[in-house]
Amino acid sequence: MEFFLLGLTLWLFVIVSLIFMVKGFQKKSHPMVFISIVGYLVPMAIFSMYEQYFIVFAPLAIIPFVAAFQMKR
Repeated sequence: MEFFLLGLTLWLFVIVSLIFMVKGFQKKSHPMVFISIVGYLVPMAIFSMYEQYFIVFAPLAIIPFVAAFQMKR
């Protein structure tokens, strides 16, 4: 049961961070995008320790990070 709750919590972090990312790009808000990136990387780091194919998804956070810098210029 504890693994189920851990997985549910971590996937909730991923979903909420993606929602924050969409809202951040809509409002053109740097802090909201950076919070979403951190919220996305923490579960991906934990998932990649258990399943190696999640390492592929972790670099996807670099794309919004670069886009956030390009957004205000």
